[in-house]
Formats: sequence, C-alpha cells, structure tokens
Amino acid sequence: MRQLFLVVILALLTSCSTELTSYQGTQPAFAFRQFFNGHIKAWGMVTDYSNKLTRRFTTDIQASWQGNILTLDENFHYNDGSKQSRVWRITLDGNNITGQAGDVDGRAQGAIAGSVVNWHYVLNVPINNKNWKFKVDDWLYRIDDQVVINTSTLYKFGLPVGHVTLMMQKRK
Repeated sequence: MRQLFLVVILALLTSCSTELTSYQGTQPAFAFRQFFNGHIKAWGMVTDYSNKLTRRFTTDIQASWQGNILTLDENFHYNDGSKQSRVWRITLDGNNITGQAGDVDGRAQGAIAGSVVNWHYVLNVPINNKNWKFKVDDWLYRIDDQVVINTSTLYKFGLPVGHVTLMMQKRK
C-alpha cells in the first residue's frame, strides 16, 4: 500500500510543471536562428527515474537553414561505443516551433519565451530489440551566445522514467 501511495504522490508532483510563459522577457533572449547555425558540440548523460547515471555521450550537430526550416543533423557517440544519428527538420514560425525526426512519432511542438524553449514529442527508443515510446518534455535554456543547456524528462504511463541532460556549445 505504501508503494502505491508513493507512486500516486510522485505522479501528482510531476504533473505540476513550469509554464513556459513564466520565462517571457528573460534574458538573454533565445536567438534560435543564430544559435542553431553551423557546428555545435554537445556533451550529455542519461539518468533513470532514480537519477542513476546509465549512459554518457557526445554529439556533433550540424545546423543549417533554408528559409524558416532548420535541419539539425545530430551524430551521437555513446560511452559504450554505440552510435546513433537523428536528423531533425524544424520549422520556426515566430516564437512557435514544430519539428519531425525519424524516431519521433508525429510532430514535436513547442515555443520560445525569453531565454527558454520548451517542446514536447513522442520518441521511439529501441530497448532490448523492442521499440518503446516515451513522451518527452524538452527544455532548452540559453546561458549565453555560446552555450545552451537542454534538460529532457521521459515519461511512460504518465510517470517520469528517465532524464537527459545535454550541454551544447556553439563552435566557430
């Protein structure tokens, strides 16, 4: 019974999320087009529901624009030697963003407010030869002209099951 109580409390606590509008006017403003342009290097980690480190990785990102369409070509290199690629096609419409990638169900949707971007999508993740779908709550925080920190929470059945933390640095 105690475990059920803890699961219910955890679900209630995680359902209260920060509203993106609370970041309106924060500085430095997220210059989405300027940051995501050219080469970006990133370092990250994956933790499980208990914040236990499960994976580390680096990512090389090539970002290019054609009109209001951003292509992010991401190449992940994990500490266990495995590699993964993801290509995002992201549309910027004012402060609204939508995007698609090969391992994302449907369209990612979100917005920019001040120095922060928040968007949501369903990510397909292969685990032990089975494809799992996780809802992702993805937050990007502009630190300065060169650095953005990205935190993502992955949910299954409405409960947080993992976190991804990523530090991105724009290369010249």
